[in-house]
Amino acid sequence: MSSALPLRCLLLLLLGSMSIGLFAADSPPDPFANPPLPAFAGQTDAPRATTSAIQMEVILADLGPGRPRAIDALPNGSLLVAESSGQIRIIQTDGTVSAPLSGLPPFRSGGGRILMDVEIDADFASNRRLFFGYEAEGEDGPVEQVASATLS
Repeated sequence: MSSALPLRCLLLLLLGSMSIGLFAADSPPDPFANPPLPAFAGQTDAPRATTSAIQMEVILADLGPGRPRAIDALPNGSLLVAESSGQIRIIQTDGTVSAPLSGLPPFRSGGGRILMDVEIDADFASNRRLFFGYEAEGEDGPVEQVASATLS
């Protein structure tokens, strides 16, 4: 009886390890693998477009020290640009860049308040309202907030 017990344990361990291998093969691929593994054969074999109707027009090649962080189009075709420097500017359709908008709270590119996004109101043409998202220091660390202003 004592020799049968170790044999049973050995068989159970062997069967258990085989079933673990079977279940592992059926598990989904790791989405955090780099590069990600396809979930099925041929998943990443999509055909590439040979032509595109998308056209690009360079309006401004360099904003200087402030790199664009967020862009939204104004009704007149100008662009409202939030810069990594924490400023918001308007780029006219001819490429002219405005001075930073005034009247907004101070934003910085690091620490304190960090400007993250800018968006115009759906009814901007009549109310001139814009929204900006920023990260501010809270009691327990950074807090994402949204505020609004009226463009004069």
